Amino acid sequence: MSKRVSSSLSDQGFSQADLQAFSGAADALNQAGADLANLGNDYARLGMHMTDTRVRLTLAPCRVYSQQPPQGHARIAFEQLISSSDECRDLSNRLSRDLQDTAKALITAYSSYSGAENRMLIILSGLKKAGFRASPVLAGGASLGIATVSSAFDSIRQGRGGVIDPYDVIHKTRGTHQDFMDGLAHKVAANKHIGSILGQGGAPTRGSKVNDISSQIAALTAPRTRLKQGNQLEVKRVEPQGTFLGSAHSIDQALGNLSKLGQGGQGIEYSTVAVQKYRHTDGSIGWVVTIPGTNNYPDSPIGWEQNLELMSNSKDQRMQAASARLVAQAMREAGIKPQDSVALVGHSQGGIVAATVAADCVNQYRIDHVVSAGSPIGNHPVPSRTWVTSVEMDDEIVSSLEGNKNPRRDNWLTVRGNVSTVPKSLPTPGHTPVPGAADTGELSHGMNYQRAAWQNAASQGKPSQVRHDRHFAQISEGELEETDYYQGRMKH
Repeated sequence: MSKRVSSSLSDQGFSQADLQAFSGAADALNQAGADLANLGNDYARLGMHMTDTRVRLTLAPCRVYSQQPPQGHARIAFEQLISSSDECRDLSNRLSRDLQDTAKALITAYSSYSGAENRMLIILSGLKKAGFRASPVLAGGASLGIATVSSAFDSIRQGRGGVIDPYDVIHKTRGTHQDFMDGLAHKVAANKHIGSILGQGGAPTRGSKVNDISSQIAALTAPRTRLKQGNQLEVKRVEPQGTFLGSAHSIDQALGNLSKLGQGGQGIEYSTVAVQKYRHTDGSIGWVVTIPGTNNYPDSPIGWEQNLELMSNSKDQRMQAASARLVAQAMREAGIKPQDSVALVGHSQGGIVAATVAADCVNQYRIDHVVSAGSPIGNHPVPSRTWVTSVEMDDEIVSSLEGNKNPRRDNWLTVRGNVSTVPKSLPTPGHTPVPGAADTGELSHGMNYQRAAWQNAASQGKPSQVRHDRHFAQISEGELEETDYYQGRMKH
């Protein structure tokens, strides 16, 4: 068996046709109709010219032969030519109207279909969210129970004796992860006993209570984390053994670098941030900052404990997180200037750090693009001028922890990957293989899944994906002058 990924863009369902494709087809039909209308006009003018010529020849003072013309002359069949011109004129005009009517019907059909689908999705989404907010435990339990029974039946049908695969259950409940987190956060926020323990949180962010709860919990856990780890962040520049990361002139290359940085090697250890400097052809400077995901080392500034602070609704709390401080210090030491164009690329917690820096360091840096992979950043107040490319797997849980969908705006693209497990010999057109995926069940949070999801989206060539890739490429355009690596450790 092998794992393969298909992707949709900006939360559009797989059945919803792409608007640009419909518009392009309609424009082509309208243009063809206009060309045929012009051709019909040409035939009409030709018929009028032939009629006029026949009249002039009839009245001309020349001999008109009623029988066969003399040798070297030919009889002009004016009536047949005029009739043919009229027929071609009528046919061109009729085809022109048909093509333009088809174009109009195409747009009308798309609008009706898309509108009906969107209205249905809004209604169903609202009902599901209301159910989870009313009783997240009951709704979540029902979803989990249905998925478990379905997984057991699938196991029996496949000859595995009814053994339930927990990863299959997670995959089957993928449509409820965000709603469960949203409903749970609302229940916790409304509970007076829990509220008295957590204390008062900050103002809600985009209507989600998840960040409020994270802020309150982080206020309790952060002192304990600093007591355990120490609050002194030590950042040192390290050198790899040979060339480690290559140029990132596309989002796919940037995700490849992100995957390699997270795996380490060649003298590059955990909690290391890479800062690449590009000199553009016009002499200006662009930077790509690559931030790995969470790890388990006790002295790591990118550990589990920092996630709560980063998910806070408070700017001060977010920037107090050791991982955010690591990236901010690496950017300072690398020499990034306020006018330089910067792209931040991060996996999991690294993506949350990227969104945090973009949101909270607007006065220090010009963050033009954020690329996140498997990161719950939908509630972060990323400025509208910053482009965001979010790659998420629909069953990975982590990217759903904010309990909210990503914003829908022109410069925020969300790529959602869906995993299929199929026999290795079975062709699956439209899907991208996941390199290094386990034959058994596993979470799809790894960078191999995230990158496969992006590659599948890129293979579709949709305008929104192409725009985001081009925008990122503008930041890393030109020559890669240097790559610096900054390693962080927590100390007392």
